[in-house]
Amino acid sequence: MKSMWGWCVALQLGCVSAGWGATVYVDSGSPANGPGTGWSNAWHMIQDGVDAASWGDTVRVADGVYDTGGAVTPGYASANRVCITNAITVESVNGPESTLIVGQGPVGDAAVRCVYMVDGAVLTGFTLTNGYTRTSDDIHLEQSGGGALLHEGGTISNCVVTHCQAGRYGGGVHGYLGGSILDSEVKHNLTDGGSGGL
Repeated sequence: MKSMWGWCVALQLGCVSAGWGATVYVDSGSPANGPGTGWSNAWHMIQDGVDAASWGDTVRVADGVYDTGGAVTPGYASANRVCITNAITVESVNGPESTLIVGQGPVGDAAVRCVYMVDGAVLTGFTLTNGYTRTSDDIHLEQSGGGALLHEGGTISNCVVTHCQAGRYGGGVHGYLGGSILDSEVKHNLTDGGSGGL
């Protein structure tokens, strides 16, 4: 088993926020669960906010530990706490110290990865922790990227990815056919295959 104990990636590759669409709000403690047009009716789970967002929108997430909800990777069996399948920005209000996306272990069929994202999607200001992958089927899309799987693109910015595990590659983050990591820390992640961190 390999471990990555101290990777810190700090690349300056330009602006990571789209900023031209509507805003959808998420707050696990809001009085009403949806439709996410303001803080008083913010969605309680990040995935609900993501599902309500359209191309170019921003999902604003209040402080909290988000460890429920999610969606399955399209066309596959892997569960993800947050599954972003279009070009939107998901951003926390106060940064990774205050806003956590928590997966579920151990590795295997019941595992939950923290985040799956595609080209054009941006995730900024979160701690991704306790994310795990499956140990069967596709080695890249099912068994890799316990903290985050960047599929053909996607950008993680100002995030901390820690204490995640993959069955194959990238215990912390796996970029399959693309993806960017900006101003983020990837540390204390494990894998049964190669590359504990990235």
